[in-house]
Amino acid sequence: MNDEDLPRVVKLCHELGYLKADLKGVTENFRLGKTLESHEYYALVESEFVIAFMTLILRVRLEAPPFLQIGTLVVDRKFRGQGLGRMFLAFAEERARAHGLSLIGLMSSSPRLGAHQFYLAAGYEKAKENYFFQKDII
Repeated sequence: MNDEDLPRVVKLCHELGYLKADLKGVTENFRLGKTLESHEYYALVESEFVIAFMTLILRVRLEAPPFLQIGTLVVDRKFRGQGLGRMFLAFAEERARAHGLSLIGLMSSSPRLGAHQFYLAAGYEKAKENYFFQKDII
C-alpha cells in the first residue's frame, strides 16, 4: 500500500462504518504505522483501483502469547464473494507464521453478522466478547 491508495482506502473505511475516517487522518495513521515494525499494510489493486485492504498488527503482551491481529480487513462490496477475503486471511496466516507466531486473531463489531459468519466459515472461533473503552485526552 502507498500514499496514492489512501483516498480509496478512506472510502472502504466508510463502507465498514468508519464514517469519521478522512484522508488527513488516514494518511497520518498510515505514515506513523509505516514507521513501526509491528504494523503492516496491504492493498489489492485492480486497474489502479484499491478494491481491498488489510492492516496487520503484531501484538505482544506479558500475560498472553503473542499473536498477529488483523486490524482491518475490507473488500469493496462490488468484489465480495470472489474469494478475496479468504485470500487475505490466508496471506495474514502466512505472515503470522513468518513472524514465528502460532496464533492469529481479529475483532469484529457486534452488528457485522455477515463478517462473523465469514470468519467462522474460515475456521476462526469466537474467543470472547469485549467492551472497548476510550477517552479523549486532548
